[in-house]
Amino acid sequence: MGEVHLLDRPILTIGAARENDVIVRLPGVSRHHARVLLSGKGTFWLEDVGSRYGSTVNGAVVSRARLAHGDEIALGAWRATVNLE
Repeated sequence: MGEVHLLDRPILTIGAARENDVIVRLPGVSRHHARVLLSGKGTFWLEDVGSRYGSTVNGAVVSRARLAHGDEIALGAWRATVNLE
């Protein structure tokens, strides 16, 4: 198991640049790659922010996708599993 990142804020940014909440320096991860958004209804969304390499959820390329427990997010060589329990 790798690092754990809490979804405890309205926006969680992910990318290689230092100013991101989750800093990922792996092949295929852009400086500003994606963000996880919390909607007012308690729903989480992954949103690609114009990355060069794209984002996937469960193997499907997405620009924006609703996240569910157990989903796998992939940004280049980085993988994360969503745990909403």
